[in-house]
Amino acid sequence: MQRANSLQHQESCYKFLKDFAFIWFDPDVNSSENQTYQMKLKDLFCETYFDTQREKVISDIEKSTKLIIFFSCGGKYEEVKDIVEKKSSIAGICIFCRNREYNIRRMADCPKVLEVATTFDTLQCALKKIQGSY
Repeated sequence: MQRANSLQHQESCYKFLKDFAFIWFDPDVNSSENQTYQMKLKDLFCETYFDTQREKVISDIEKSTKLIIFFSCGGKYEEVKDIVEKKSSIAGICIFCRNREYNIRRMADCPKVLEVATTFDTLQCALKKIQGSY
């Protein structure tokens, strides 16, 4: 019963995300581990894109009619930094990396960077920050 209440609370907390698109840019986005996360994200967002190539990211940003939450591994972020930081359709950015200390400066460099995460669970912190803004 307690678990069911927790799941209902989680669903209501993230219900607002159905109005957003989610783009995940990572060379390993389609790994078996990430497939589990992809299924969860597809339940949360009205549009989801899982990209391994810069050109596809740009295309998906242009194609989406929703505000976008952009999620990138630290190594790939440099490839699209100039694009995603300037696009008005990007509501927030989360960078997933092993070296938080190296990437934390990105939060100071760009107000759209809401979180530099070392675990996938930290993405929830970024989503809550976005919820407070919209």
